[in-house]
Amino acid sequence: FYILFMEDNNILAVVLAGGKSKRFGEDKNHIKLGDKTLLEHVLFKINNKFKEILIVSTHNQEIKKLENVTVIPDCLDDFGPLAGVLSSMKWVKENKKQYKWVATFPSPSEQFLGLETWVTGGGANLMKKLPVTNTQVVNTNQWNISSPSEMSPGDTAYANYSVCELEEDYNMRQVYDLYVDMAKYAQSVGDTVGRKMIVPLAGHTLPDGKDFIRLMYTSSISAMGVNAELFWDKIYDSEAAQNLKGFSCSNANTYVGTRMR
Repeated sequence: FYILFMEDNNILAVVLAGGKSKRFGEDKNHIKLGDKTLLEHVLFKINNKFKEILIVSTHNQEIKKLENVTVIPDCLDDFGPLAGVLSSMKWVKENKKQYKWVATFPSPSEQFLGLETWVTGGGANLMKKLPVTNTQVVNTNQWNISSPSEMSPGDTAYANYSVCELEEDYNMRQVYDLYVDMAKYAQSVGDTVGRKMIVPLAGHTLPDGKDFIRLMYTSSISAMGVNAELFWDKIYDSEAAQNLKGFSCSNANTYVGTRMR
């Protein structure tokens, strides 16, 4: 399989070809399908789609040299596909390539559990300076819709902020009441997401004419993944969720933080 490092349309394809073929029974790298090896078939399929291709392989098989192909060995022996992933990331860093890592997960719960492990285990090196600049201060009221599960000092919470605007013929109170109805139903089936509508005080406005900010937050990072799966499984098709209307949101930003007290 191959992994993509992406930034705009500048994409690096990474082909992991260092396996031991235990399930296959013999070295796949020497097996031909027609007149090409399996690796040559992969290269044939992707060569014209990517400016640069990286092959990670511990095998010494002859690889038809293409101008945009680089072959590197696994940086660790007997470590499975993860060694290939690590090797490609190491190569990107050492060669100062301008690619971004794209990670995929089998489910939202696995995604947010992975994020939680990365954040809580990464220490101070994850964020040495705040990557934002404050451009505007707006006084607001927070309209509480639902509360998350109880938090303790030291818990790492997850928060998602989106800017929202009302649709024609709807006002803030109508949307709030519909949202509360949806949240009550969600909690009845196990939802633990905290929700707020953050509304500017009279005389204050949000940028671009937006009406309010929606906050969705959980008491841990992994809890957001669990609740995402619950939403699609039990909440999305419910009457309460279908009745939630009158606004639209965009420009979501996510934050993580540790509860101090």
